[in-house]
Amino acid sequence: MSSAVLFALWLAAHPTIASNSDCPSSRDIESHLSVLLPNDDVPSGTATISAAPNGLLVDLRAENRAFRAQRTVVVGGDCEERARAAAVVIATWWPVGTAGIERAETKPEVFVARESPRRFDVSAGGFASVGSDGVAPGARLEAAWLPWAQSFGFRLSVGGTGWQGGSLGQGQAHWMRAASEIGPTYSRGVLRLDGSVVASLFRIQGSGFTVDQTSTGVSVGASAGLRAGWAWNQWLPWLELRAIWWPQSQRIYVTDLGTGLQTTRPMPHAELQLGAGIALSLF
Repeated sequence: MSSAVLFALWLAAHPTIASNSDCPSSRDIESHLSVLLPNDDVPSGTATISAAPNGLLVDLRAENRAFRAQRTVVVGGDCEERARAAAVVIATWWPVGTAGIERAETKPEVFVARESPRRFDVSAGGFASVGSDGVAPGARLEAAWLPWAQSFGFRLSVGGTGWQGGSLGQGQAHWMRAASEIGPTYSRGVLRLDGSVVASLFRIQGSGFTVDQTSTGVSVGASAGLRAGWAWNQWLPWLELRAIWWPQSQRIYVTDLGTGLQTTRPMPHAELQLGAGIALSLF
Protein backbone atom coordinates (compact mmCIF):
# COMPACT_ATOMS: atom_id res chain seq x y z
CA MET A 1 0.00 0.00 0.00
CA SER A 2 1.44 3.38 -0.96
CA SER A 3 2.47 5.98 1.63
CA ALA A 4 -0.17 8.38 0.29
CA VAL A 5 -2.92 5.81 0.95
CA LEU A 6 -1.58 5.07 4.43
CA PHE A 7 -1.50 8.78 5.22
CA ALA A 8 -5.09 9.17 4.02
CA LEU A 9 -6.21 6.28 6.24
CA TRP A 10 -4.38 7.84 9.18
CA LEU A 11 -6.16 11.16 8.64
CA ALA A 12 -9.56 9.46 8.60
CA ALA A 13 -9.03 8.03 12.11
CA HIS A 14 -7.24 10.93 13.72
CA PRO A 15 -8.10 14.49 14.76
CA THR A 16 -8.74 17.02 12.03
CA ILE A 17 -6.15 19.79 12.15
CA ALA A 18 -7.41 23.34 11.65
CA SER A 19 -4.72 26.01 11.64
CA ASN A 20 -5.64 29.68 11.43
CA SER A 21 -2.52 30.52 9.45
CA ASP A 22 0.07 29.05 7.09
CA CYS A 23 2.74 29.22 9.80
CA PRO A 24 2.27 26.49 10.76
CA SER A 25 0.00 25.01 8.12
CA SER A 26 -2.44 22.18 8.85
CA ARG A 27 -0.57 19.93 6.42
CA ASP A 28 2.78 20.45 8.14
CA ILE A 29 1.26 19.70 11.56
CA GLU A 30 -0.40 16.52 10.22
CA SER A 31 2.91 15.38 8.77
CA HIS A 32 4.64 15.57 12.16
CA LEU A 33 1.62 14.18 14.03
CA SER A 34 1.43 11.07 11.85
CA VAL A 35 4.59 9.68 13.47
CA LEU A 36 3.60 10.65 17.02
CA LEU A 37 0.09 9.20 17.38
CA PRO A 38 -0.66 5.47 17.04
CA ASN A 39 -2.74 4.17 14.14
CA ASP A 40 -5.56 2.70 16.28
CA ASP A 41 -7.66 3.53 19.32
CA VAL A 42 -7.44 7.24 18.47
CA PRO A 43 -10.81 9.05 18.44
CA SER A 44 -11.67 11.59 15.78
CA GLY A 45 -12.18 15.25 16.57
CA THR A 46 -10.71 18.66 15.86
CA ALA A 47 -7.47 20.32 16.94
CA THR A 48 -7.55 24.06 16.28
CA ILE A 49 -4.25 25.96 16.27
CA SER A 50 -4.15 29.75 16.53
CA ALA A 51 -1.49 32.35 17.23
CA ALA A 52 -0.90 33.54 20.79
CA PRO A 53 1.66 36.02 22.12
CA ASN A 54 5.08 34.32 21.91
CA GLY A 55 3.62 31.05 20.63
CA LEU A 56 0.56 28.95 19.78
CA LEU A 57 -2.77 28.18 21.41
CA VAL A 58 -3.97 24.59 20.76
CA ASP A 59 -7.66 23.81 21.33
CA LEU A 60 -8.50 20.07 21.40
CA ARG A 61 -12.03 18.69 21.04
CA ALA A 62 -12.70 14.97 20.66
CA GLU A 63 -15.96 13.86 19.05
CA ASN A 64 -18.47 11.82 21.09
CA ARG A 65 -16.55 12.48 24.32
CA ALA A 66 -16.79 14.91 27.15
CA PHE A 67 -13.24 15.95 26.45
CA ARG A 68 -11.84 19.39 25.68
CA ALA A 69 -8.40 20.75 26.40
CA GLN A 70 -6.60 24.02 25.73
CA ARG A 71 -2.84 24.10 25.83
CA THR A 72 -0.26 26.69 24.83
CA VAL A 73 3.32 26.37 23.75
CA VAL A 74 5.98 29.05 23.66
CA VAL A 75 7.73 28.87 20.29
CA GLY A 76 9.59 31.17 17.92
CA GLY A 77 8.72 32.29 14.41
CA ASP A 78 10.16 29.36 12.44
CA CYS A 79 7.21 27.63 10.71
CA GLU A 80 8.74 24.15 10.86
CA GLU A 81 9.45 24.52 14.58
CA ARG A 82 5.89 25.77 15.17
CA ALA A 83 4.41 22.79 13.29
CA ARG A 84 6.53 20.31 15.26
CA ALA A 85 5.62 21.96 18.58
CA ALA A 86 1.88 21.91 17.78
CA ALA A 87 2.09 18.21 16.85
CA VAL A 88 3.82 17.36 20.13
CA VAL A 89 1.10 19.15 22.14
CA ILE A 90 -1.67 17.32 20.26
CA ALA A 91 0.03 13.93 20.61
CA THR A 92 0.61 14.50 24.33
CA TRP A 93 -2.93 15.51 25.26
CA TRP A 94 -5.15 13.73 22.72
CA PRO A 95 -7.10 10.87 24.40
CA VAL A 96 -5.98 7.41 23.30
CA GLY A 97 -7.53 3.99 23.98
CA THR A 98 -10.41 2.70 26.07
CA ALA A 99 -9.08 4.15 29.30
CA GLY A 100 -9.38 7.62 27.88
CA ILE A 101 -12.99 6.90 26.87
CA GLU A 102 -13.99 5.67 30.33
CA ARG A 103 -12.38 8.63 32.04
CA ALA A 104 -14.05 11.10 29.71
CA GLU A 105 -17.48 9.47 30.05
CA THR A 106 -17.48 8.96 33.82
CA LYS A 107 -15.69 12.11 34.88
CA PRO A 108 -15.67 14.87 32.27
CA GLU A 109 -12.61 17.04 32.50
CA VAL A 110 -12.09 20.49 31.09
CA PHE A 111 -8.51 21.67 30.89
CA VAL A 112 -8.05 25.43 30.79
CA ALA A 113 -4.58 26.76 30.24
CA ARG A 114 -3.32 30.29 30.37
CA GLU A 115 -2.06 31.80 27.20
CA SER A 116 1.65 32.11 26.65
CA PRO A 117 3.55 34.48 28.94
CA ARG A 118 3.72 38.01 27.66
CA ARG A 119 6.21 39.37 30.09
CA PHE A 120 7.08 42.79 28.69
CA ASP A 121 5.51 44.83 25.88
CA VAL A 122 6.52 48.13 24.34
CA SER A 123 4.08 49.94 22.11
CA ALA A 124 3.60 53.12 20.13
CA GLY A 125 0.47 54.67 18.75
CA GLY A 126 -1.43 57.77 17.82
CA PHE A 127 -4.78 59.11 18.95
CA ALA A 128 -7.34 61.84 18.42
CA SER A 129 -8.17 63.78 21.59
CA VAL A 130 -11.78 64.98 21.73
CA GLY A 131 -12.72 67.62 24.29
CA SER A 132 -14.60 70.84 24.79
CA ASP A 133 -11.84 72.75 22.95
CA GLY A 134 -12.17 70.59 19.82
CA VAL A 135 -10.15 67.71 18.39
CA ALA A 136 -6.36 67.51 18.50
CA PRO A 137 -3.85 64.84 17.38
CA GLY A 138 -1.59 63.07 19.84
CA ALA A 139 0.95 60.27 20.21
CA ARG A 140 1.93 57.89 23.00
CA LEU A 141 4.80 55.51 23.93
CA GLU A 142 4.12 52.78 26.46
CA ALA A 143 5.80 49.96 28.36
CA ALA A 144 3.70 47.25 30.01
CA TRP A 145 4.79 44.39 32.28
CA LEU A 146 2.27 41.52 32.11
CA PRO A 147 3.15 38.33 34.05
CA TRP A 148 0.61 36.38 31.98
CA ALA A 149 -1.62 37.17 29.02
CA GLN A 150 -4.69 36.87 31.26
CA SER A 151 -3.64 38.57 34.46
CA PHE A 152 -3.00 41.81 36.29
CA GLY A 153 0.01 43.81 35.20
CA PHE A 154 1.55 47.25 35.27
CA ARG A 155 1.95 50.01 32.63
CA LEU A 156 3.83 53.25 32.19
CA SER A 157 3.29 55.66 29.30
CA VAL A 158 4.35 59.08 28.07
CA GLY A 159 2.60 61.07 25.38
CA GLY A 160 1.59 64.44 24.09
CA THR A 161 -1.46 66.21 22.67
CA GLY A 162 -1.20 68.86 19.93
CA TRP A 163 -2.46 72.43 19.95
CA GLN A 164 -6.12 73.11 20.70
CA GLY A 165 -8.12 76.05 21.98
CA GLY A 166 -9.88 79.02 20.40
CA SER A 167 -10.84 82.68 20.72
CA LEU A 168 -10.31 84.62 23.94
CA GLY A 169 -11.21 88.32 24.03
CA GLN A 170 -9.73 90.04 21.00
CA GLY A 171 -7.24 87.27 20.27
CA GLN A 172 -6.65 83.52 20.34
CA ALA A 173 -5.41 81.25 23.14
CA HIS A 174 -4.16 77.75 22.36
CA TRP A 175 -2.62 75.08 24.55
CA MET A 176 -0.82 71.76 24.22
CA ARG A 177 -0.06 69.07 26.80
CA ALA A 178 2.60 66.47 27.62
CA ALA A 179 1.51 63.75 30.02
CA SER A 180 2.74 60.60 31.74
CA GLU A 181 0.55 57.79 33.10
CA ILE A 182 1.28 55.02 35.57
CA GLY A 183 -1.03 52.33 36.94
CA PRO A 184 -2.30 48.73 36.88
CA THR A 185 -3.75 46.76 33.97
CA TYR A 186 -5.88 43.65 33.59
CA SER A 187 -5.82 41.50 30.44
CA ARG A 188 -8.39 38.95 29.37
CA GLY A 189 -8.07 37.40 25.93
CA VAL A 190 -7.86 40.16 23.30
CA LEU A 191 -9.05 42.85 25.75
CA ARG A 192 -7.07 44.90 28.23
CA LEU A 193 -8.37 47.32 30.87
CA ASP A 194 -6.24 49.83 32.72
CA GLY A 195 -6.50 52.67 35.19
CA SER A 196 -3.78 55.28 35.81
CA VAL A 197 -2.73 58.38 37.63
CA VAL A 198 -1.87 61.11 35.10
CA ALA A 199 0.58 63.98 35.55
CA SER A 200 0.83 66.60 32.83
CA LEU A 201 2.69 69.74 31.85
CA PHE A 202 0.84 72.11 29.51
CA ARG A 203 1.90 75.17 27.56
CA ILE A 204 -0.45 78.05 26.73
CA GLN A 205 0.23 80.48 23.90
CA GLY A 206 -1.63 83.68 23.05
CA SER A 207 -1.82 85.35 19.64
CA GLY A 208 -3.51 88.46 18.26
CA PHE A 209 -3.20 90.49 21.51
CA THR A 210 -1.44 93.78 22.10
CA VAL A 211 1.19 91.83 24.01
CA ASP A 212 1.29 88.10 23.23
CA GLN A 213 2.43 85.88 26.07
CA THR A 214 3.09 82.24 26.79
CA SER A 215 2.60 80.37 30.04
CA THR A 216 3.10 76.88 31.46
CA GLY A 217 1.29 74.93 34.12
CA VAL A 218 0.87 71.48 35.63
CA SER A 219 -2.18 69.33 36.32
CA VAL A 220 -2.88 65.92 37.81
CA GLY A 221 -5.73 63.63 36.83
CA ALA A 222 -6.84 60.06 36.28
CA SER A 223 -7.41 57.92 33.20
CA ALA A 224 -9.18 54.67 32.28
CA GLY A 225 -8.58 52.77 29.06
CA LEU A 226 -10.01 49.84 27.12
CA ARG A 227 -7.80 48.22 24.48
CA ALA A 228 -8.45 45.42 21.99
CA GLY A 229 -5.39 43.72 20.46
CA TRP A 230 -4.73 40.89 18.04
CA ALA A 231 -1.64 38.68 18.37
CA TRP A 232 0.50 38.30 15.27
CA ASN A 233 3.64 36.42 16.33
CA GLN A 234 5.42 38.93 18.58
CA TRP A 235 3.46 41.91 17.23
CA LEU A 236 0.12 43.03 18.67
CA PRO A 237 -1.81 45.66 16.68
CA TRP A 238 -4.39 47.40 18.89
CA LEU A 239 -7.30 49.84 19.06
CA GLU A 240 -7.95 51.86 22.19
CA LEU A 241 -10.56 54.06 23.85
CA ARG A 242 -9.31 56.19 26.75
CA ALA A 243 -11.02 58.70 29.04
CA ILE A 244 -9.06 61.25 31.10
CA TRP A 245 -10.42 63.41 33.90
CA TRP A 246 -8.72 66.59 35.16
CA PRO A 247 -10.33 67.56 38.52
CA GLN A 248 -8.67 70.97 38.93
CA SER A 249 -10.46 74.12 37.80
CA GLN A 250 -7.91 75.91 35.62
CA ARG A 251 -8.51 78.95 33.43
CA ILE A 252 -6.71 80.87 30.72
CA TYR A 253 -7.18 84.62 31.07
CA VAL A 254 -6.29 87.85 29.28
CA THR A 255 -6.24 91.33 30.89
CA ASP A 256 -7.43 94.45 29.04
CA LEU A 257 -4.61 96.98 29.51
CA GLY A 258 -7.03 99.89 29.28
CA THR A 259 -9.75 98.81 31.70
CA GLY A 260 -7.94 96.16 33.73
CA LEU A 261 -10.81 93.72 33.15
CA GLN A 262 -10.06 90.06 32.63
CA THR A 263 -11.58 87.68 30.11
CA THR A 264 -11.23 83.98 30.97
CA ARG A 265 -11.55 80.65 29.21
CA PRO A 266 -11.76 77.41 31.25
CA MET A 267 -9.44 74.49 30.57
CA PRO A 268 -11.43 71.28 29.86
CA HIS A 269 -12.03 68.92 32.77
CA ALA A 270 -12.24 65.80 30.57
CA GLU A 271 -11.14 64.42 27.24
CA LEU A 272 -11.77 61.27 25.24
CA GLN A 273 -8.96 59.69 23.22
CA LEU A 274 -9.53 57.34 20.28
CA GLY A 275 -6.27 55.63 19.36
CA ALA A 276 -4.55 52.89 17.42
CA GLY A 277 -1.04 51.48 17.40
CA ILE A 278 1.11 48.38 17.64
CA ALA A 279 2.93 46.63 20.49
CA LEU A 280 6.02 44.42 20.41
CA SER A 281 6.32 41.59 22.91
CA LEU A 282 10.00 41.48 23.90
CA PHE A 283 9.95 38.34 26.11
